[in-house]
Amino acid sequence: MALALTGALLGLVAGTAAAGWLLVPAGSGLAGPAIALGWGLAASAASCVAALIAARQLGPRGLRRASTVATVVAVATLVLLAVAYYRSQAVYTDDSSAYAGLPEFTVSVQQTVITDPYLATRAEIDTRRRESAQTLPDGRVCSANLRAASQATIGALLGEVAAVDLGVCRRSAAASDERVVWQWRLDSAASAGEVDVSPACRRDLPRLARAIAAVKNVGVKEQSVVACK
Repeated sequence: MALALTGALLGLVAGTAAAGWLLVPAGSGLAGPAIALGWGLAASAASCVAALIAARQLGPRGLRRASTVATVVAVATLVLLAVAYYRSQAVYTDDSSAYAGLPEFTVSVQQTVITDPYLATRAEIDTRRRESAQTLPDGRVCSANLRAASQATIGALLGEVAAVDLGVCRRSAAASDERVVWQWRLDSAASAGEVDVSPACRRDLPRLARAIAAVKNVGVKEQSVVACK
């Protein structure tokens, strides 16, 4: 039993980490951790079954040795995870002064055509609440506190978009798959509106494409507290 439990734990950790690096689609945003955890649970179940099968093949002495080694590795893994968690807590939030003078905006990116069932269907940022949120395909909404660095970076990208002729997108005959809605105040200028965006539009307007990608990935690029409901 001990071998099966430690195998399940190690499978969960290894599977989640591997999925995060290799299997989570680009642009998953806040949905990425949930996808990685799903693969981790699958790996945990597979590891548990493998450990049970191995336990049947080992003699009493071999089983004790395997259980001891697996337990030591599992305890060491838990300790490392605990240390990493407590260290990361120190960078989850920023002092209010860090937001002083940063651009203020609300922006959302809504999928109008679902091209990938794993990607979030909507991503939005509201600097008034210092919050980013993504709607998962199952309807749950994952919210995270918006880091000051992210607000500054995305604000700068939106500033670049403000200088772009979005008529290229509006005049495009290509079918759109996303809708961008914004309201922002950058320096002394204010802007509000929406535009439907196609793959051709993103290709022709790389600055707009970079801003969209930043909005969708804000919860992944920097550590923040995430809550899904």
